[in-house]
Amino acid sequence: MRFFEQAFEWEHMTFVTYPYFWGRKDQWEERLGFDDPDPAFADFLRAGFCRVSVPARPGFEGAIDHFLTFGEIWNGGPLPTISNPLYLPIADELAERLDRPGTEVPQGDPWLVRVPTSLLKLRQDDQLPRWEQDADGEWVEV
Repeated sequence: MRFFEQAFEWEHMTFVTYPYFWGRKDQWEERLGFDDPDPAFADFLRAGFCRVSVPARPGFEGAIDHFLTFGEIWNGGPLPTISNPLYLPIADELAERLDRPGTEVPQGDPWLVRVPTSLLKLRQDDQLPRWEQDADGEWVEV
């Protein structure tokens, strides 16, 4: 499993879903009934077909080609050692998963983004909460 975790840049995976009628006809009705609060996941559940693109990590192209040709991971050898160019330190792997800043340069002013969701809970009185500090310095809702 380590080979597949490190050989591909999973964080850059993209997918395109196709409507239910790209799938088997006997599953059309079932697929249309799927729902989820996350619209992207709901589209995935209802899809009849999905095209996925997972980019290869730079430096692993040859190892992936070897796997596709011969069905052997790590170019048919053992796990790479620290001196091997295919060795990926866990610190680098974790940093990538945590969106470590790279050489990006921000352009322009930042903006707010609102993500549509059905996961909202409205207050009974339809008002925003007010908070004040009490005598102990604790914040309490008024």
